[in-house]
Amino acid sequence: MLWLRKNSFSIISWFIALLFFAPFLIYPMYRVLSGALIENGVFHPALLLLPWQDFTSRNGFYNALMVALLATLFASVLALPPAFIMARLRFRGKSILTALLLIPLLLPPFVGAIGLRQMLAREGVVNLLLMRSGILHSPIDFLQMQLPMVVIVMGLQLFPLIYLNVAAAWANVDTSLEEAAENLGAGGWRIFRSITLPLLWPGYVAGALIVFIFAFTDLGTPLIFNYRSITAVQIFNASSDVTNPMGFVLAFWLTALAAGVFWLSRKT
Repeated sequence: MLWLRKNSFSIISWFIALLFFAPFLIYPMYRVLSGALIENGVFHPALLLLPWQDFTSRNGFYNALMVALLATLFASVLALPPAFIMARLRFRGKSILTALLLIPLLLPPFVGAIGLRQMLAREGVVNLLLMRSGILHSPIDFLQMQLPMVVIVMGLQLFPLIYLNVAAAWANVDTSLEEAAENLGAGGWRIFRSITLPLLWPGYVAGALIVFIFAFTDLGTPLIFNYRSITAVQIFNASSDVTNPMGFVLAFWLTALAAGVFWLSRKT
């Protein structure tokens, strides 16, 4: 009874967690795993090799990795300058600018995709401005460039995740270390490379890996730009046929790779 009283809170916490995660996480994962390994009631671990034997599925994984890498790179380019400005400079309106930088996190991804699609259409704002300024004589169909459009939208949507991590890490950098290195004759680049960057690196990697996971598993943005040769869309298309194991196998590999990246982010 004494042990029960001491651990009652822990038991209740585990029960509540199990009650929530069982129907929304454990059971869906079980369905994906069983669908990826069992066909017609027979255990077939060789099914996991199906995506690598099929060109379309294999190409979808490569495209998903490419989108995730490019979106992470673009988000990093957008996030690092404002992170430095917010962490090291003081100016009026700083709090307002900080709030504006976080607005993309408040919007669903497909909202930004739809907005950019309207702006870059043949009759959109961008083409209209370029034609009125005399730069273009006929509109450009930007929407045919599906991969760049998907990368741009994902980068614009997800860069605050990197910004928040890097800005927090930059704010916690001890400036006395940089000042000591400067007094010893070190130049600006050497100070950044040997002192500042190692202190920022864990925060940047944590944010970049989260952006990578989101971009790697995103479904809405590729669908809006009709970029269908990507794993998330292939899973969506295959989900209508529950007898086809390919959708479950793709979902298994997508989840496994995302979980591996998340585990790596926790180790940084």
